Amino acid sequence: MMNANYRERAAEDLKNRIKRVTINGEELTFTATRNANIVTVITARSPKIMQIQSLKLLDENDILIFEKSSQANVRDNVTLDFRFEIEVK
Repeated sequence: MMNANYRERAAEDLKNRIKRVTINGEELTFTATRNANIVTVITARSPKIMQIQSLKLLDENDILIFEKSSQANVRDNVTLDFRFEIEVK
């Protein structure tokens, strides 16, 4: 089993490496926080998103950290924000 302190260090490193969040290639502003070994990323709301196809977290070199794919439509007059929770185990 991995030591809890090491998991927290790895989670802090992950949090600090997240530099961009994109939805369908559109960059959104975001906040990243860490609580123990869980990193939480919350994006700002975007009224321009009409369909969700691709959600990505990227590091400082634009290397993919996390990706989700979807084919979800967004109703008119709805703005969305997104929340990711990543647990380092």
